[in-house]
Amino acid sequence: MTTPEGGRVTTTRPREGRGRRARWGASAFAPGRRVLAAFGLVQKFAVVLIILMLPIGFISWGYVSGQASDRRFTEDEIAGAKILLATVDLLVVAVE
Repeated sequence: MTTPEGGRVTTTRPREGRGRRARWGASAFAPGRRVLAAFGLVQKFAVVLIILMLPIGFISWGYVSGQASDRRFTEDEIAGAKILLATVDLLVVAVE
């Protein structure tokens, strides 16, 4: 559709499905929107970075602590194998 001057006419449709549920979402996020509106662009990126880094840090901490636990277990296994080797050598001497 064009105007008599040749310009284009745009029409907007009302959004459908914006009932009680949408109002709840708007009110639930209103405090966060007010806080983010006060931040500049750099601060907004910092907030997003922190929010994304928290779960990654938690998962990394769990992985590293699990690896440390496995390392301690392996060291204990090696110590036990050395004791067992000495016991086997003692058994060989006792049998002969």
